[in-house]
Amino acid sequence: MLKLRERNLMVIALVSTLWLSGCGSTPENFAPGPGLGLNGPTVNTLLGRLSLGGGIPAALVQLQDASGSVIEETTTTRTGSFAFRRNTSLPTSFRLVARLSNGDEFAADVQGQVPGSAYVEITVPSSLVSALLRADSSLSLVQAGEKVRAYLGFRDLASMAYSSGESVRGPFSQLAFFGVAAQNGGWASLRDQIVSDIVNGRPRRDFSLGNFP
Repeated sequence: MLKLRERNLMVIALVSTLWLSGCGSTPENFAPGPGLGLNGPTVNTLLGRLSLGGGIPAALVQLQDASGSVIEETTTTRTGSFAFRRNTSLPTSFRLVARLSNGDEFAADVQGQVPGSAYVEITVPSSLVSALLRADSSLSLVQAGEKVRAYLGFRDLASMAYSSGESVRGPFSQLAFFGVAAQNGGWASLRDQIVSDIVNGRPRRDFSLGNFP
């Protein structure tokens, strides 16, 4: 039984790796984002990581204001990290959008940012929250987060916000998610299905590694 589970986990990881392998750029055209090499005094530093079961390199990341206008752009490093080092304050509310070379987009929304530095992870859960906010404009960021948290099975918002780790004991696995997405029309299709499930009160799906026999 253990060997069967290990084999299936390897299959999930392989499917996810194959899907993600076309998402970044090759090492030849990889370039770190400009924020990482900026010199001089800064007022605010926005650090983050694009983590989809692992850090994704060479992805374009946009810092957008609440209206969707692009403020700055940068590129993720080999580990999926990115940084915006600014000599002006960050917006109170903003959105980070990561665009992969295959056209898929992942996002994270921030509301009520206080002056100072911030750290934001762009993950599948954060992207589902962002998509739900756009599907139901009556929701606040906290309300959308709570709905996605409940759907994915996280115990609280904090554990969902930093969900990039993979564990058979966890309620949600990004690798398992992408394994399911590969069989259901891809990331955007499964994202929209989940948002529809949440909006219409349908039962949650289990994307945990432990759910795979």
